Amino acid sequence: MSQLKIIPYLYDQSGRVLVTDNKVFRIIEKKEKIQSYRRLLSSENIIRLHEKGLIETTIIEEKSSSNKLTLEHKYLPFILHPVEYTNEMYWQAAVQFIELNQECFKLGFVTYDAHPYNITFYRNKPIFIDFGSLIEAQSVSDEWFQEFWEKFAIPIWLSSFSKKTFRLSKELRKEHQYGFGMSLMTSSYSKALLFRKFLGLAKFKERPNILFQEILRWLMDHRPLPVSKQYWSNYYKEEKFDFLSPRNKKESFCLEIFQNARYTKVIDLASNKGYFSEMAEHFGAEVLSFDYEEEIVNTLLKKNKVTPAHIDFNLPTPALGPGLFWGDVFSRLKGELVLALGLIHHICVRQKTPVYLFCETCLKFATKGILLEFIFMEDKHVRTWNETKPPDYNIETISEFFSQKFTNRKESELELRDGLKRQYLYFYKD
Repeated sequence: MSQLKIIPYLYDQSGRVLVTDNKVFRIIEKKEKIQSYRRLLSSENIIRLHEKGLIETTIIEEKSSSNKLTLEHKYLPFILHPVEYTNEMYWQAAVQFIELNQECFKLGFVTYDAHPYNITFYRNKPIFIDFGSLIEAQSVSDEWFQEFWEKFAIPIWLSSFSKKTFRLSKELRKEHQYGFGMSLMTSSYSKALLFRKFLGLAKFKERPNILFQEILRWLMDHRPLPVSKQYWSNYYKEEKFDFLSPRNKKESFCLEIFQNARYTKVIDLASNKGYFSEMAEHFGAEVLSFDYEEEIVNTLLKKNKVTPAHIDFNLPTPALGPGLFWGDVFSRLKGELVLALGLIHHICVRQKTPVYLFCETCLKFATKGILLEFIFMEDKHVRTWNETKPPDYNIETISEFFSQKFTNRKESELELRDGLKRQYLYFYKD
């Protein structure tokens, strides 16, 4: 039976959000909001708002006697935190947010909030999920403008200014409210020298159509610097694959699982360019693919096959926000199946992370199964590292950890071609 989770308002006091395993409802309880949203959702332009990123929303029940309006939002399989975006994703989220406000204003609405925590990604598209933040208004508030400057403009300026400041954008986004970085960037010195032109746009707060146009112009002038090729950029050189014609034991083993199990949600850990992510998507799964290299994640973004995220396996995102409302990466991102392919030797041998921590991390993401590629110390790639074998780096120890949650195990034959030595293991529930 589906679990019901009731999320009370945090800043939006217009209603409550109820979430089941694959349904999202919003109950609106303020009379003026009910009238506003009924008009908005019946507008001929609502499709245009959806195209600009507003979460798809429909009215499913209205009770005039109790002043309640029940809305259903499109269910999104993964909710990202802005710190899990690349700088390019962050910029795209800002652009679409302003474009959404432009379209909303044509109908007499603007967003009450201007922070990035109301936005997530579905595949390559930013999605504005806080429907309750829409209000009828003919201007934007001082708080809206200040919030957009602090939470969007400053990190985007850092990512566009120089290679030295590029990486600081992501660091600043980790400061949910205020920290040293935000205090420095919002100082009177920064206001006068770095953001004088942007802050001058505040004069258009009473004319949002001009304000949004000018902010968009500023954003177009401050696109993040392009990311150079990184260490793993050329790992998979081919751009197109025939998923139904496997070329080796690894592809055959994965293909069999995806065809037979038909998982609906998959998380690909350290996915690189997402070959196996796309294979899972081909058989009907919604896939979250994350990697720690920014250029790799931007490549995934262009494909529009999976939802990309910029996450380091060894440094998972902690809980953030007031009362840690935005949960850690494990509470927000769950996959029925987790793919851990071509990963364990880098984490446990090269980076010397204990095997039990590797296993614990995989288990926190997975609800029904784990697909693992185990690379032996004798493999030609590992052998060149001249690293000492960790004492618990073996299939038996890994199986012991995983079997506590997944009692079944299936394994491939050894892959021994061209100096490789690896085996593919599938741990799962009945």
